[in-house]
Amino acid sequence: MSLSLVAFDTDRIKEYVFAGDALRDIRGASSILDQLNRELLPDLVGAAPIFAAGGSALVVVPSAEAAGAIERVRRAYADASGGAATITGVALPLPDDFDLQAGDIRPFWRLLSDRLAAAKARTPPFLATASHPLIRYDAVDDAQYAAQHDPVDGFISLASQLKRTRSKAIRDMAADAGAPLPETFEKIADWSRPAGYFALVVADGDRMGRLMESCPTLPAIGKTARALSQLLGETVEAATRGISSLQRDYFILGGDDIVLAVPAQHGLPVALRLVEEFARRSPTTLGQSKTLSVAVVWAHMRYPFAVWRELAEGALRFAKREAERRELPGGLINFLVVSSANHLEFGAYHRAVLTTKESATRRIVRTMRPYSPADLRTLMHARAELLAGVPRSKLEALNRAVFQPSSRQAMLDALKILVHWHGEQSRKAVVEFVATLTGLKPDSHDLSFPFALRREPDPVSGGERETYVTPLADLAEVWDFLPGGRTSDAE
Repeated sequence: MSLSLVAFDTDRIKEYVFAGDALRDIRGASSILDQLNRELLPDLVGAAPIFAAGGSALVVVPSAEAAGAIERVRRAYADASGGAATITGVALPLPDDFDLQAGDIRPFWRLLSDRLAAAKARTPPFLATASHPLIRYDAVDDAQYAAQHDPVDGFISLASQLKRTRSKAIRDMAADAGAPLPETFEKIADWSRPAGYFALVVADGDRMGRLMESCPTLPAIGKTARALSQLLGETVEAATRGISSLQRDYFILGGDDIVLAVPAQHGLPVALRLVEEFARRSPTTLGQSKTLSVAVVWAHMRYPFAVWRELAEGALRFAKREAERRELPGGLINFLVVSSANHLEFGAYHRAVLTTKESATRRIVRTMRPYSPADLRTLMHARAELLAGVPRSKLEALNRAVFQPSSRQAMLDALKILVHWHGEQSRKAVVEFVATLTGLKPDSHDLSFPFALRREPDPVSGGERETYVTPLADLAEVWDFLPGGRTSDAE
């Protein structure tokens, strides 16, 4: 009997999950996809999958049944989501003599992946086009037609109604199990310090495509995919331990992606534990050391969630690019506090605000982001212990000095602040903080407070470039979102 390898991948998962800004819509959408992927897909294809997680699946079915299996899965996704979620499936016939247990699957896996990518590229995004003045768009998801009436939002689509029905069912089950979930983002923000904010944490595995491509057999692919899913679940559980279920929620947990919402003060501690736990557990669970990169973005609970998520994704992409530039395997942590309604994407923010080019061979970089876990621990320790007695007004004054347009003016302003600083211990602590994070000694010639001077090859001219860096702006940015000793404004 001829067999075919069939691969499925959900189209534009994040567009469907995050089509609305309300927590109930996001939670419901995530759960619908998870149930389709993990529970319903095996019955739909009529075979136990090699793996089914993170919106993707791989199965082996008789070649004559492959087209029917793909169509059943496609229809089930459309029915369960009100037409809003789609999935792409492709089939690849296997040789008649192929050994499903020991045969080398790698050439077939690469070809199947290419076919799946090409098929997904041909799947157009759905966009409802109003064709009559009495037809309305969904008040939540403006890509859908309104078909239901909601007492709060007015006219909504069937897709939004299905999400909310699923979200209510999840909350009811969680409450019955003694682990109630937050009803809205505002409920998460109520637990935050400062109140009204919360942290969005996004994470993505580093170079995970290579992990799957290296699997020699079908059983190895299934084992690796299941191990990765287990690793993500265990990592999130360890990272959020101690945070009540009523204070946080996750929206995507599968493949190698994680999206979490937690109270503001837990943002960086959770991100740090995600990176450290993933790296610690991966050799045992996956059989090799792998890393996870994370970004944390804080904003007020009223900030548009769609824009918030895009900023978080941009901060994560920057961290992963920076890991490649530094020739690191990954495992970096980036963060951003949204301070205005039109905040720049992190890459643009880094170029336009955090970096100043003083000359062809000299520049100022007012950040050390993204951070390695060790450096982030140093930053968090400084907030909690080393700088607990630093007056907040002094820290803000140093932050303003850092953002002077020239390094000379910045150093002059910072030295003036140190000269008038009452409290020898806290003054030395600030200098020590900059020296420690930049890897220098407090009396080093390359430490020109508030900067550390780094000499590095210029990728353009091929000569040497001087870069003045400082972690002070990073500390000032996250000061209110980290636990620490109470500071005084006394001079």
